[in-house]
Amino acid sequence: MQDNATILATLQDISSQLATIRAILVVAAIVLGYLAARRVAGGLREIVANRAKRTINAMLERKEYGELRKYCEAKLELDATDKHTLWGLAVSCYFLGDFDTAKAMFHRFSALDPQSRQQFAEPYLAEIERRHGG
Repeated sequence: MQDNATILATLQDISSQLATIRAILVVAAIVLGYLAARRVAGGLREIVANRAKRTINAMLERKEYGELRKYCEAKLELDATDKHTLWGLAVSCYFLGDFDTAKAMFHRFSALDPQSRQQFAEPYLAEIERRHGG
């Protein structure tokens, strides 16, 4: 009888340990799933951002400033902090002659990306100031 009681206690102990291991594995699976989802989401954001950059650049090359303005305004409703879209809107407004909006968008762009101000905003802002008195 002693042997059966010992075996039963051992089996119960093993069962308890297996339940603990199962709980640990469930938590590990949740964490890994979360990390994988974040990585995928980051990759998707990058793909969308790259596509938007290509679209904006293509419209600029084709001088489709009116369409570019509409495109950028729509994109900014989804993400008001997208630097490339702000820059695209600023440039389109500049070429459409809406200098007040262009200045405002160049300033917003510059606030989000101060390192790019000199190269991507200052030439336009200086030209607006020079030709149109600011």
